[in-house]
Amino acid sequence: AALENLPELRYLYAYVPKLGRRDVKKLLKGLEKSERLQTLALGIDSDAAAALEEMPEGPALKNLFLFANSKNTTVNLESIEFNDSLESFYCDIGTHGLTEFIDAHPNLVSVQVQSDESWQAVDYNDTIDAATESENMSFLMFRDLMNSNLTNSEEWQDIKKSIDFEQLYKSGIYDCYQEGAFVMDMDIEEYYEIYLRQ
Repeated sequence: AALENLPELRYLYAYVPKLGRRDVKKLLKGLEKSERLQTLALGIDSDAAAALEEMPEGPALKNLFLFANSKNTTVNLESIEFNDSLESFYCDIGTHGLTEFIDAHPNLVSVQVQSDESWQAVDYNDTIDAATESENMSFLMFRDLMNSNLTNSEEWQDIKKSIDFEQLYKSGIYDCYQEGAFVMDMDIEEYYEIYLRQ
């Protein structure tokens, strides 16, 4: 109820360890009238993540950040209907339906996500396809792979062979390879040549 009295609210960060499904539904309902809200950051668990699928038509968010309270938290993005206004999406919760989510939000510029254990190469590649087909996407970071690209492990070599990172590079989308080049202070083309093709 208190949120309904905050029409000027532009940013809300709510991280409550025991924020349950009912609480999230109440929170989202309270935000319906916060017409100026542009950034929403939520720390939630699996049960609360399910409440996002029942999110009512709310404010025209530009930035959405989802943080997990537990490692087993997952969220089905395909079932969530946000306004087309969404430009930046950060999620360290295991996700499903990311390809559909990107397709449904044409104004997305930046996406950072955490895959879960069910993801296979096809899921990464479908997400890459959706990103490169988007007119506005310029940043796609798979957070679970972000540090892996600095290693030379067999696991990383297998990932490189099965995921089409080069498609991102050719489309001018910033990704974990460009992150790696920045960290190592290398020219991006040289970095790609050395690390993507080895």
